[in-house]
Amino acid sequence: MLYEDDTLQLAADDDAPSLAPSVFDAVADLIYKAGGFDINQVKDPAARKLLIETAAAINRGVNTHLPTDVPDTLRYALEENSFYIFRL
Repeated sequence: MLYEDDTLQLAADDDAPSLAPSVFDAVADLIYKAGGFDINQVKDPAARKLLIETAAAINRGVNTHLPTDVPDTLRYALEENSFYIFRL
């Protein structure tokens, strides 16, 4: 199994991905003012910035912690999936 107890560890504080609170707050405010989430909100520059930052954090985790014996094709597919999911 890919995710076993001994393979999942949170990064140390000095190595953890960071996100400026203002980036998240801008999107939370956008959703709140609209009265809820709508998929078209991902076109807003603030939302796109949050999605790009989130994708970068996921890609960092994939690139750093995916076992080296994973075929390049699988690694590429995982990276592309996060690209498409977070850059709608």
